[in-house]
Amino acid sequence: MENRAYALAAGLFTVVLAAALVAAGLWFRRDDIRFVQYVVTTASS
Repeated sequence: MENRAYALAAGLFTVVLAAALVAAGLWFRRDDIRFVQYVVTTASS
């Protein structure tokens, strides 16, 4: 392959990798987890 073909392959790989990272971040960021809130108090400050 020529230099331009290597640059195109590297560029496409970078774009696909960035898109996969964004998609994975959005996937793991979903708010399906239910949280329980607690109030913590102490006798001393």
